[in-house]
Amino acid sequence: MTIINKGIKGVQKPSTACKKKQSPRKRIKIINNYNLHESTQRIIGNPRHQLEYIINFLPDPTFAVDFKGIVIAWNHAMEKLSGIPAKEILGEGDYAYAVPYYGIKRPILLDLIIQKDNKLEKLYPSITRDNDTLIVEVFAPAVKPSGKYLWVKASPLYDSQGKVVGAIEATRDITEIKKSQQALNAMYEKLKEERSALHEKNIALREILGHIEEEKLQISRQMKANIERVVMPVIKTLREKVKDNDREYFSLLENCLKDITAPFVNKLESRFSKLSPREIEICNMVKNGHSSKDIATALSISVHTVIKQRQRIRSKLGITNGSINLTSYLMTF
Repeated sequence: MTIINKGIKGVQKPSTACKKKQSPRKRIKIINNYNLHESTQRIIGNPRHQLEYIINFLPDPTFAVDFKGIVIAWNHAMEKLSGIPAKEILGEGDYAYAVPYYGIKRPILLDLIIQKDNKLEKLYPSITRDNDTLIVEVFAPAVKPSGKYLWVKASPLYDSQGKVVGAIEATRDITEIKKSQQALNAMYEKLKEERSALHEKNIALREILGHIEEEKLQISRQMKANIERVVMPVIKTLREKVKDNDREYFSLLENCLKDITAPFVNKLESRFSKLSPREIEICNMVKNGHSSKDIATALSISVHTVIKQRQRIRSKLGITNGSINLTSYLMTF
């Protein structure tokens, strides 16, 4: 067995470490450890080996090229993304690294690090620059199974003197994020359309309600005109033919007909929907100045019932102050 005499800092030489009294198995272990350390130092001491060593430990698909565009590093994650083993693409040029992304040989983001190309830059309109690093989001149609959205970052490689000697590119699969964004955008657009449609429906509804109110006013005017032209003359004629004691009922009838064509009842019903039809009837008579006795006689109920109804009406109208006159209050409608 050959004993290596070349010394390496931090590791004891086999010729020094191996003693005569040590067993052959222990001597072999010392020599193997030394040789392994020497090989490791030789690999790490080579810049290209250093790069491959570091890149292989990166979780994102990453590769590097030299200044001539020759692939010098292709990590395990890149093998998985592309389906191409490192041994098949290392040393390849002529944009072979673009095939896993686009299905053809063509310049990609990393080539902008090595040489400026205005035509190529147009293929990446949304490039973000962070000093000498380029970042972009792209869709790579050739990535299996059916293309993927990728976040791509490209940076220069420098030698010990600060000279650019190549470029490195790392990618990250953001397909699920993009799909979520697209779904949110689609939902937002749909909500905008629905909001616009709802706005148009509200406009149409307001127009319909406006037409309804206009028709109601026309009906009210027509009804009022008919009552004044047809009904009122008959009532006046009948009132002149009855006894004085009965003429009061015709006055009450006239007032009720006038109130039917006036907005008082409608206003009362719209503001105080809890009022019963009988209570609205009593409100109408109170507004026209009829006493509780007159109301009781006209409605064939007792005065006591009318008083109770008036108290209930005050409560529903929210008249808590006893000094407020019900007749005066109803006159404000």
